[in-house]
Amino acid sequence: MAVSALHLHAPKRWISAWFFFSSLLVLWDAGYIFARPHSFRGGWLFAPWAPYELYGTIDLIYSQRAYKEGWGFTAAQGALNIVETILNFSYLYLAHRASPPYAAVAPLVGFTAVVMTESKTALYWLQDHLGGPNGWVYTGHCSTRDWWLLFALPNGAWLVGPAVVAYVLGREIAHSLRSGAGVAGHPKGPAAGTRSRSKSGRKSLTKAA
Repeated sequence: MAVSALHLHAPKRWISAWFFFSSLLVLWDAGYIFARPHSFRGGWLFAPWAPYELYGTIDLIYSQRAYKEGWGFTAAQGALNIVETILNFSYLYLAHRASPPYAAVAPLVGFTAVVMTESKTALYWLQDHLGGPNGWVYTGHCSTRDWWLLFALPNGAWLVGPAVVAYVLGREIAHSLRSGAGVAGHPKGPAAGTRSRSKSGRKSLTKAA
């Protein structure tokens, strides 16, 4: 019973808030992508995604040009956004609503989700930075002010936030694995007793020999 209590996941409010609000933004983003061209100015779905008219001039991945010329990265990212959101809400359900046997795996689901977010965002930055002969192929046309204010700061949050959540959940998962494996140094694990018995067994066999 003591080992079960050790592995019970207690969700942190700020992590749950990250999963919830980031999922809403990710769904909004995916909605814009898959509603194109109706989400462009003049389309019947323009109103919910009006801010993207400005953002499309900053990050050309979201521009009308990208859609018309069939750039595939935008839609591919949107598809991954949906998978990411499913994982995010799965974490929230497991952590807050599921019974203990299912809640115990919530950190693993959450860790998978934020690692996916982190890697997808890193790829998003890298394909811009490494594209073309001079780099920053999709945002390099911006002024320094616009690049920092409208691209780097909002998109940088998607690098920092998931990294912090991954660190916290990763530590919890590692803690649980060490406890379950009974490795040395864990004060509540069975390792100490197991090792002492093993050593005593080896000593008794040596004496017997």
